[in-house]
Parts: sequence; structure tokens; C-alpha cells
Amino acid sequence: MKKRYFIVASLSIVLLLVACCSFTSKYVSDGCFWWECAPERDFHVSDLEIPISLFPTGASTDHLTRPADNMFGEIEGGFQDVYMDYRIATYEIYRFPRVRDAIFRSEQNKKGMFDRETGKVWEVPEDLTFSSSTADDWYIACGYSSQIYSCEMTARFQEYVIFFKADISDEMTFANFEKVITYIDEQISDRLHQ
Repeated sequence: MKKRYFIVASLSIVLLLVACCSFTSKYVSDGCFWWECAPERDFHVSDLEIPISLFPTGASTDHLTRPADNMFGEIEGGFQDVYMDYRIATYEIYRFPRVRDAIFRSEQNKKGMFDRETGKVWEVPEDLTFSSSTADDWYIACGYSSQIYSCEMTARFQEYVIFFKADISDEMTFANFEKVITYIDEQISDRLHQ
């Protein structure tokens, strides 16, 4: 009887250790457990670059670039700057291991949309009417930052967080801004909802 009890206890301990190692390995390699991990995707954030044709004539850009490190704990990410005589727009896209990480990043983006000098929260101008029908969270606001009037959009599509900021001017208008965010929405929505 004692021998049988010893064998059952030993097997139970071994199974428990294997399960613990498996869970730890999964979390270390992917940053999440099976039931909370983002699904496999057949595209990468590098596929979601914004074409220069959406920006004013004379603008230039580099290709979507991967960050040197994963600053926010993302699985993959990319950023793209657009220039005229100076940087007029910034685009960032991140894919997170869990939806809750994406929710957190999106909320942080929203908290940054205020005037640093006055503390006034930015508002949505009447000139911007587009809103995504497929995003889990979609937020746009415009206001002054260092005396430059800018508009920002942050959106969450499942485990993806997208951020787009543009300085509004005679060249980069509200219409240009809306054209870019519409394109962004179409690209990610088409891939996620095929």
C-alpha cells in the first residue's frame, strides 16, 4: 500500500512540475498563457505601411521601421515618420501578446492628448467625421502642443494598437488627416475580418 501511494504521489509531483514548467515556458516565450494569447496572424505590422501618396505633394517618408526594442512589451511594432521641411506626421502600430496589454497602451495614448502648457484636454473638431465601425476602441482629438496645432488618433483593433499624429497646416489638412486614418482603418479591418 505504501509503495502504491509513493508511486501515485511521485507521478503527481512529476505531472505538477511538468505543468508548471510548461506554463512558465509559454509565458516566458510568448508573454501570455494559452487562454489569453493573441491568435496567430497571417500578416505582420510591416504589411501596414502608409503610402506616401496619401500625404501632401512634396512629402517624403521612410519605410515602416521596427523599433530597436519592444518598449511596451509588444510582439511586434513599427513606426513611420513623414516629412516636408520638418516632421509633419508620425504613425505607430503595435501588436501585443494579450488584448489587455493593447487596452492599456491605447488608454495611455488617450491620456497624452492635452495641451502641455494649459492642461486643457484636446477635443474633436467638427471637420473630422470618420469613425471606425470595426475598431474595438477609436479616439481622435486635436489641440495645441508646443504651439503647433495637431490631431491624433489612437485605435485598438483586438491586440493591435495604432497611433497616428499629424500637424495640421495648409499642406496637411483635416481632409488629408481623415484620408490617412480611413486608409489605416481599411487596411487593418480587411486583414482582421477576412
